[in-house]
Amino acid sequence: MKCALALLLCLLSQGCASLSPREHAEQVAGMPGRKPLRVGVVTLGSERVLPEALPATAAAPGGAAPRTPVGALYAERTLLPESMPADEVLEALQRLSAFTDVVLLPFDSRGLASREGVIQRIQDRIWSVAAAQELDALLVVEGVRDGGLRWSNAEEGLFSLDTVLWWVTWPFGLWLADRSYEADCELQAMLFWLGDNSSSPVPIDLIATAGAESLHPWERANSPLLGLLLPPAWVADDEAAVTTAVTNWSRAMLPINLVRQIKTVSFPSPGNTELSLTHTADHYRLVMHSDAEFTAATVTALPRGALADTTARTSTNLELTNTIELSPRGPRHQGEARLPKALVEQAGCSLVRIVVTLASGEQTSQTWAIADLPR
Repeated sequence: MKCALALLLCLLSQGCASLSPREHAEQVAGMPGRKPLRVGVVTLGSERVLPEALPATAAAPGGAAPRTPVGALYAERTLLPESMPADEVLEALQRLSAFTDVVLLPFDSRGLASREGVIQRIQDRIWSVAAAQELDALLVVEGVRDGGLRWSNAEEGLFSLDTVLWWVTWPFGLWLADRSYEADCELQAMLFWLGDNSSSPVPIDLIATAGAESLHPWERANSPLLGLLLPPAWVADDEAAVTTAVTNWSRAMLPINLVRQIKTVSFPSPGNTELSLTHTADHYRLVMHSDAEFTAATVTALPRGALADTTARTSTNLELTNTIELSPRGPRHQGEARLPKALVEQAGCSLVRIVVTLASGEQTSQTWAIADLPR
């Protein structure tokens, strides 16, 4: 009896642990790891709807073979052709604090058929504009790869363990979602550093998946009333209802999980450069560490959003002190600079951007919200 009660409590706790998209969003919003970057966002497609992701480069001969689809086909596509509004991705980036600042940039993606073509057009038409607008990086939201929805009941049976447990926990088990479904879909994006001065910048690939959605018998069963009295293996699914539920779940979760990935991934910078800016009683203190020597640094105070008048903005060169310190990774260059409050706290400006130039000629930059700086 005690074992049965313990099993029941375990199952109920798992049921309570299932989170809604809103709860997932709150969890991601509270995560540390917001990138101190002012990022320009470019979305492909027209009419503010994300398109199908561009085809991936074909595998080389002898490469990985395509996966064989498993399970019954519920839907060939779950998000396309309607996909999801690009504004939902932009709203998630802002609301869940992926970056210090997000600026939407217009982009004509007509006629593009490959990722290489996207990168080339970004260089030709957006790169100089982004640099003039004091952006640190570009996030290109490419689109959605949608492989549809399949589900297999291979692990279910009339007398399998899950069926036995269903009988043991009935009727309390009715409060638990009894099946999980996961669409084969991804939201694909690319992040470019504006300090990358190579002939063809290499993007950081960001791929977000929706994860599995768990449904109760009355949400997915072909005969909902029978789903309350019979175990899952004995009741067939309403494929249209399941597809609708999984579509809504995927559309809500993809932007959230894109921000989750942004917050957890480590973005490399030239020379393994690390910047920190702190606020003291009478000034701001910039401390920099890098494998390469620092040759210059500038500071710019900025408002949030796109800058309409770039001529009204001024950048100020900082006086640096350079030293070499020993670390577990070997010799590292350290640079420091003192920033008077007047350089940072300017009327109408809530952001401060630092651009650092290394001896190699490479640049890296970061942007902070002044109100969030450590004191």
